[in-house]
Amino acid sequence: MHRKLLDLYMRNQGRQKQAPAGFASQGNALLLEVTDVIDDWYGFNATDAAAAVRRGGFDTVDVVINSPGGDVFTTVALVAALRSCGKPVNVDITGVAASAASVLAMAGTSRRIYTGAMLMYHRAWTLAVGNANDMRDVASLLDKLDGQLAAEYDRVTSRGTDVLLASMDKDTWLTATEALEQQFVTEVYGLPEDNPMALATFDLSVYDNAPAVPALPDMAAHRAHLERRLSLYTH
Repeated sequence: MHRKLLDLYMRNQGRQKQAPAGFASQGNALLLEVTDVIDDWYGFNATDAAAAVRRGGFDTVDVVINSPGGDVFTTVALVAALRSCGKPVNVDITGVAASAASVLAMAGTSRRIYTGAMLMYHRAWTLAVGNANDMRDVASLLDKLDGQLAAEYDRVTSRGTDVLLASMDKDTWLTATEALEQQFVTEVYGLPEDNPMALATFDLSVYDNAPAVPALPDMAAHRAHLERRLSLYTH
């Protein structure tokens, strides 16, 4: 698992970045756009976001999520800030809420998901170096962390931590409908026939059971086809 976790960071760090993920005030709302790996160094800075939430000065918090996950402890700290802010927290999963990002989604007082989006949760990963005693200590810590994460999911789903821990043994991917049925979200929006392209934003192949990404059209071939058709009209 440690190699897969490293691959997740390296592959997604290497892709072309769009506008930096971050947060901003929009009227009386604080907007958190979690559209990157959750990492204070080069992705979405959850520590700064938590500080912004704690400063207050807003009526609601809107959290937009399209993220493959990231650092679980900074994510949990942001969840704590959101849960204790005393304001409505509206979560919108627009593409994928995977790993730590699915934990963040649980902070919403309302949690909606686009019909083509997905939610994924699993047991915690880490990197560790040391002797056998060190590895046993790390395993014990991960067991405790898994229990804490299961409790976060159970807080909104009421499915029971034992059931959730069993599901967390593997990378469990939920469609929008499944997420609603299992109460991870409170609403599904969008039309069933919408074509989900948001999953193509990230390389999710490092996770087990990752869904197939819709193939992007071959634009060069499409253009050549149109040029051939155009030539029929101009000659």
